[in-house]
Amino acid sequence: MARKSRLPQPEEHTPLPDNAIAIFLQGWSEPTERLRHMTEPEMVAAVLADTGGRPVIIKPHPQTRDRETFELLASLRNDPRVTICFGNIHDILAKAAVSVSLCSSVSLEGMLHRCPAVLFGRSDFHHCAQTVRRAEDWPDACAGALGTDWPYEAFVHWFLAQNMINAGRPDLLQQVTRRIAAQGVDLTELGLARV
Repeated sequence: MARKSRLPQPEEHTPLPDNAIAIFLQGWSEPTERLRHMTEPEMVAAVLADTGGRPVIIKPHPQTRDRETFELLASLRNDPRVTICFGNIHDILAKAAVSVSLCSSVSLEGMLHRCPAVLFGRSDFHHCAQTVRRAEDWPDACAGALGTDWPYEAFVHWFLAQNMINAGRPDLLQQVTRRIAAQGVDLTELGLARV
């Protein structure tokens, strides 16, 4: 399962700069629009305004088809600090000092590489990342992410094993109904009282 992700990733290795800021673009989607604190071009501009001398790797989401993302990439193609990469996210994370996204789950995957995350949007895994709400907060958030000894293993276990519903477990239905009932929903009205 090495170098695998939720979405298919290229198998070939891509040469990349070390100690980089890895920006993962998500492209337009209604859920991301609701969660973001700023647009992706604003996020990229904030990072590029203060890279701390680090190279920047930018990867668009593999399913991105929106024109704005490709216009942003085109505008950066001649920036010597920027490497635009369509390669395997695990190769990128292995070279990254820090990952940046609005709220992408690739930041969670980065924790498996011990790569700190900076989010420019709301996320349910914000407990183990820095969050930027205003562009001017980026330098402090980056320094905080890099300067924190994050409890990656404990967090990933807590987040995935204790707080998510595992569709592969035999008690899946019981897990779901317990969560629904904990929100005050009457299971009888849903026809789930016997579960």
